[in-house]
Amino acid sequence: MSFSMPLRSIRFFFFLWTTVVIAALAGAQEGMNVKIFYLSQGGGTDNGETFLSGECIPVLKGDYAPQQGFVAYPAVSGTASQPAICVQYESEHCKGKVLDQKFELQQGDKPLPFQQNTAKSVVCIPKAPM
Repeated sequence: MSFSMPLRSIRFFFFLWTTVVIAALAGAQEGMNVKIFYLSQGGGTDNGETFLSGECIPVLKGDYAPQQGFVAYPAVSGTASQPAICVQYESEHCKGKVLDQKFELQQGDKPLPFQQNTAKSVVCIPKAPM
């Protein structure tokens, strides 16, 4: 049994991959960062975690809670030091299938439109100036 992908899908994947790599390198030089806020044990949000451009961002943040064991808290909002495009991955550590839905992250804390049921990680890169 052989597996074949349509040429259009291969080109689309290569285009996305190339765009992410180039923008990640540019963002690393420009110093763009993304701050993600996760739900906390008390029900509010935590102080946020900062990620660099092109760095893999987990959709769930794990923590050990006494008498509960390992608990995962979802990312709920985020901000970027400059406008960014974020791509969602089906697997953790930004591996596996890239999901079709991408979103923009702006300056100022805003809710994140993750595909909570399917996205496990995200990569954000600077948005190209128009």
